[in-house]
Amino acid sequence: MESDDKTIHLTPAHALDLFKHMGSGFVHPREHLYGDAKHGLSQKLWDNPFLVFELVAGSDDVCERCPWLNSGKLCCDVFTQFTPAIPKHIYNEELNDSLFKMMEIKPGRRITAAKFLDKIMSLMPEIVFLATHPFENASDTIDGLLNAGDKLKFQQQRNMPIS
Repeated sequence: MESDDKTIHLTPAHALDLFKHMGSGFVHPREHLYGDAKHGLSQKLWDNPFLVFELVAGSDDVCERCPWLNSGKLCCDVFTQFTPAIPKHIYNEELNDSLFKMMEIKPGRRITAAKFLDKIMSLMPEIVFLATHPFENASDTIDGLLNAGDKLKFQQQRNMPIS
């Protein structure tokens, strides 16, 4: 997957995660424990609030360097919080299919970060309950997304060309 400075490839769930991280203050370019690029991409979004998301099904720019990603581009990790454990690629595929349907968008759609966030806000709180990961707190997700909206608007205004 080739991303440039203005576009990143994301699943709907990972796009939500980026906003949640941005709104929760986790914006710094450190690598995630799993090797994914979530924090670096959060920083990229912070640095360029006019980014375009190309929405994809399957693996994306977040999981590109993750050691759990196999040669078939499937996540080999599992959610051990469930009994029996659920493979993450199955959980994520079902989650992203549900998010694509709820948001009425299809894989391959290109959308600005701001418009994607507006779409999320229009579907609150239902989308939060769908997208909050197992054993995470939905109110933390809501707070992160609301704060992300404020931060993104601030960054857009700060980076607007002066006419």
